[in-house]
Amino acid sequence: VAFNQHFGLVKQNVFEVEAEFYGSAATFAAERTWSPDQHLRWLNPNTLRIVFTASSEWEIQAWILSFRDGARLLRPKQLVDQLIRVLQNTRDLYKKGVS
Repeated sequence: VAFNQHFGLVKQNVFEVEAEFYGSAATFAAERTWSPDQHLRWLNPNTLRIVFTASSEWEIQAWILSFRDGARLLRPKQLVDQLIRVLQNTRDLYKKGVS
């Protein structure tokens, strides 16, 4: 996943990401290199915090969502806010039902 020194294939401005992973998602995330400058810290046996640099906001959102309820983005704040809106919009789509 690390390409050209930062997480993400789409190259935008580089920014720092902080995320937490829980349970089996934490184990999975700990076994991989997401960016060469990543820092991993186990908060307890089931919770891992990762800090690293990335260059694609869209890919970070998709990456976090791929872990479902096993991951939570902590920062950057504006990306967390965008992710919350995406989740709310997705929830609204499902509330409408299938036509």
